[in-house]
Amino acid sequence: MNFAENFDRYSALTEYLKAGLPVLTVNARLARHLLNVWGARMRLSGFAAWPTPLCLPLGAWMRSLWLDSGNDKAVLDDALSVVLWEEIVGLDVDRSSGMMFGKTASRAAMEAHSLTAGYCIDIPDEPYYLTDETRTFKRWMRRYEDAVRKLGFIAESQLPLSLAGLVSKGAVKLPCAITLAGFDELTPAVSRFVDAVKTAGVKVDYWPPASGHDGALPSEAVTMRVYDDEDDEVRQAARWARQTIEREPRSTIGFIVPQL
Repeated sequence: MNFAENFDRYSALTEYLKAGLPVLTVNARLARHLLNVWGARMRLSGFAAWPTPLCLPLGAWMRSLWLDSGNDKAVLDDALSVVLWEEIVGLDVDRSSGMMFGKTASRAAMEAHSLTAGYCIDIPDEPYYLTDETRTFKRWMRRYEDAVRKLGFIAESQLPLSLAGLVSKGAVKLPCAITLAGFDELTPAVSRFVDAVKTAGVKVDYWPPASGHDGALPSEAVTMRVYDDEDDEVRQAARWARQTIEREPRSTIGFIVPQL
């Protein structure tokens, strides 16, 4: 990549990085990429050394805010969380079949719990609303949350809502502005945290601008078309892809096909 020619697309981040304001990325990979871009820019500008800018994943920043808030509960890291889920799921036996569950089930349960927390989903208590699988997951989830609490930790999935409450009380020291980088959408839990940060007076920007505000894509970026049948839909999708590539050879195109 020729950083000298391509840094313009990162120019919106320049002032944030210079001022030491947080640039919070959707994942660690993007954070590393932006730091590499910034380092290349500094070298092209003749610098031999420079302060490392505050560019890190949003989750890592939330963990640092939690620690700085003086809360006595440590955040349960991924490695410990995996062990805890494996222990809870591995010791459980399905009462009707006598079946025991393995690591695949524990990993799926861990991911499901994270999604449940991120999207603020409450599983009802009434058993007639639940499938056997949902009742099993609810049992595991209750045991996991009890274990986390007894061990004196807070699960990472609980951080956004817990921090939102602390921010609303003025118990968290915040910068004057932040940039969220690379997010196509925000989960409801993270959105509540971001809303609390905004209410506290922090300016929140998004990069790239096409990501939109509040995690939403701009309406003009999404169109819907109706075709007579699946064959016609596939043909038209292929034609659109070819036209797009011919017009913009460096484009990246992906298709999502449910029930392929």
